[in-house]
Amino acid sequence: MRDVYFTLALLVWSGYRINAISALSSVYLVRPGDDVVLPCNVTFNLHTLWFRQQSEDMIHLTTTARDNLNNRTIDEFHIDDNDRLSLYLDNHTKSISLKIIRVKESDQGWYYCTEWETGAVHFGKGVRLAFTAAPLPAWYQDSMIALAPSIEVP
Repeated sequence: MRDVYFTLALLVWSGYRINAISALSSVYLVRPGDDVVLPCNVTFNLHTLWFRQQSEDMIHLTTTARDNLNNRTIDEFHIDDNDRLSLYLDNHTKSISLKIIRVKESDQGWYYCTEWETGAVHFGKGVRLAFTAAPLPAWYQDSMIALAPSIEVP
């Protein structure tokens, strides 16, 4: 979490205005090999970036940019193991969700999406991806914990 605060401080020091930071976060519990869709709670306007934090490392995973000239989006992947990642525009929330297929141990960690606009960075709430050792009972529901559903995404 320290790296997130350092990144925020660096952005503010650089002249960017941080507009939205949510204190609430979600935990997605998955099993190795599952597929998961991580939601972003900031609206896509120009550039959405996804980051994963593990221990002390903040890893820039993806960038989605709007190409207004050609009326399309451009996705860039910034890690070697990117064949398991995909991005899609959620038309309901107008945000860019991150899909990870065949989740493996190294995927565990905190995920953050950000929306970058000229002069401002909007951070979405953190999403923690973790393994569950056994199926949780159906009665165990908490507003801060969500079992990640296997969702069919185009």
